Amino acid sequence: MPDLMSNPSTTLVRLGVKHCLFDWGNTLMADLPGMHGPMCDWPTISLVDGADRVLQALSSSYSCHLATSAADSDSSQIRQALSRAGIATPIEQIFCKATLNCDKRSANYYNGIVQRLGSSPSRIVMIGDSLSDDIMGALNCGLKAIWFNPNKLPVPAGITAITHLNDLIGN
Repeated sequence: MPDLMSNPSTTLVRLGVKHCLFDWGNTLMADLPGMHGPMCDWPTISLVDGADRVLQALSSSYSCHLATSAADSDSSQIRQALSRAGIATPIEQIFCKATLNCDKRSANYYNGIVQRLGSSPSRIVMIGDSLSDDIMGALNCGLKAIWFNPNKLPVPAGITAITHLNDLIGN
């Protein structure tokens, strides 16, 4: 049986976190097939269902940030794409390959975020769609993690998962 949160709105409180890190591609904004280069230059962009509502709700209680391994965009281009989608305001900091000089497969990625936030790893939760890069990478560095699993894949023991972003705010 998947380890789905029974009351997600209290899960973040229970985790005792201060910072929410969101993956970008296929967690907040859709990676559209056939699109290449910086997302801010794509003719069409698309939000993942619930992304705007969840960011707005969570940003009143948590510091929300973006954490991506996207190689085609720097933080300025990412901010432009977020602005086009109407979700730039709740995102305080953007952590990307260009700002951290590594991607999520490196322990230096999450350790660099912890250092830049000046926070204990246990006060940060990573929310993303990649079990290996987002979830396991964060957990291996001492962060908390919530797997965004819209395809309802089997959830490994000990992993907290949601199937819809709105599950983070309890609706």
